[in-house]
Amino acid sequence: MEDRLLQFARKSTGCTPRLGEEGGDAMNTERKHTQPKAQRPSQLRLSDDEVTLPPRLAHIQNLPWLDCYDQQLRTENKSENTRKTYLNGLRALVETPLPGEDILSASGLESMTVRTLANRLEPHSGRIDRWTHSMSELSPSTYNARLAAARHIIKWLGHRWPDHLVRARTGRKLPRTLSRRELTSVIEAANTSENAIASVVVTVLLDTGMRVSEICNLNLADLEMEGLHAKVLGGKGDKDRIVLFTQRTKECIDAYLPIRTSRLREDDQAFLLNSAGRRLQP
Repeated sequence: MEDRLLQFARKSTGCTPRLGEEGGDAMNTERKHTQPKAQRPSQLRLSDDEVTLPPRLAHIQNLPWLDCYDQQLRTENKSENTRKTYLNGLRALVETPLPGEDILSASGLESMTVRTLANRLEPHSGRIDRWTHSMSELSPSTYNARLAAARHIIKWLGHRWPDHLVRARTGRKLPRTLSRRELTSVIEAANTSENAIASVVVTVLLDTGMRVSEICNLNLADLEMEGLHAKVLGGKGDKDRIVLFTQRTKECIDAYLPIRTSRLREDDQAFLLNSAGRRLQP
């Protein structure tokens, strides 16, 4: 009778009821066969199956990764120096071979697609670990800069950065500043230089604290001579700010303006012009 009831219950409910110790053992056996075994994070994506790209990269998956990633950095308003640092550091990561792999050629690196790169930089393959081990002799600051580039592209590809790869510890040091004697020597050297714009460049930099790239991008209209200040547009981090300067700097700028007028070849808005009449480059 119990056998008939058990068969009827299986047909009507699709499961095995617990009708005693024997029925419970049967159900436990069935669960053991159907329940999948959990995987540790280190066991994920170790098969030969291709990784899944995020939807935002689906339309560019067959394009060269260098151009696509550089465009991503531009979209994020990364400076030219940051883009160069990222791309140069990432080349070594992409070129790092795993045991049994052939050395990646320069043409292979250039032509590699986004999808191929995503598979090559799969975090659990061990490539990132081998790359970080190869940088053991670098200074902590250089190591961290390259690690930041790697974390950025791994996130862009839709991967998760391995938790065990962390930044190197760096000590906090006071910034190196020029002494009063050194400042005087720099100013005297600029004032006696044969370069006609050396004096105004050094004076403005020291007085305002602007970066070299910022003073090169400065336009004449950005200077407010009466208010003794200048507008820095699109500085580091694409931020705008106001910098102040002294009367001494104003006098130095006034002395430079006739030189600028003599060098002007076109209707150039640049504040600093080289001998060819073009905007001064960093």
